[in-house]
Amino acid sequence: MPHLSGCTFPLGCIYPTGCTYSLRCIYPSGCTYSLGCIYPSGCTYSLGCIYPRGCTYSLGCIYPSGCTYSLGCIYPTGCTYSLGCIYPTGCTYSLGCIYPTGCTYSLRCIYPSGCTYSLGCIYPSGCTYSLGCIYPTGCTYSLGCIYSSGYTYPLRCMYPSGCTYPLGCIYPSGCTHPPLCLVLQDSPILQAAPILQNAIFFQLHLLFRQSTSFRQHLVLRFQLPLRLH
Repeated sequence: MPHLSGCTFPLGCIYPTGCTYSLRCIYPSGCTYSLGCIYPSGCTYSLGCIYPRGCTYSLGCIYPSGCTYSLGCIYPTGCTYSLGCIYPTGCTYSLGCIYPTGCTYSLRCIYPSGCTYSLGCIYPSGCTYSLGCIYPTGCTYSLGCIYSSGYTYPLRCMYPSGCTYPLGCIYPSGCTHPPLCLVLQDSPILQAAPILQNAIFFQLHLLFRQSTSFRQHLVLRFQLPLRLH
């Protein structure tokens, strides 16, 4: 079934070449997109990219070439994903719903108060994460570094080169990080307590193999005391 007549989409970089889609262009249930992008039954796609509970999204849509959205990743009801949310090439989003229910990722990339940030959230250049969330107001994320100058985040900006990181797509191309790379080299806090450093990251390495929800929760708890200014 073709998309609704008169629908156009100006941001061609979000869709594969030739795709058109805009406000009011909502595909009916079971509709198949012409370029192989399938909207499963019950999954409606509008300008805000709102996926109802239980909806899965096929590979190849929204994300640029090389970026995949694993089948089964679900945005809960009320979780809105808007036009500004574009993952870079090579990103894999497979941790389920990163954005909690009611959390809106708007065109200007601003999370409302009460939102939490977990692994897999990528902000385009110029986006600001503020208003009382985990990261302090004014911290900006570009594809070079999560935080603006003057704010150091050891779990991201201090990775030794060559590390790989599989959980989501927090790091830019060329900066990757697996569990085995979790021993940081440049953190003053961790250098002051090398025994504690090894114990904490060894524990993280083990928990990475457990459930996604617990893994994310642990990382979030671990981020908070490590804010360096």
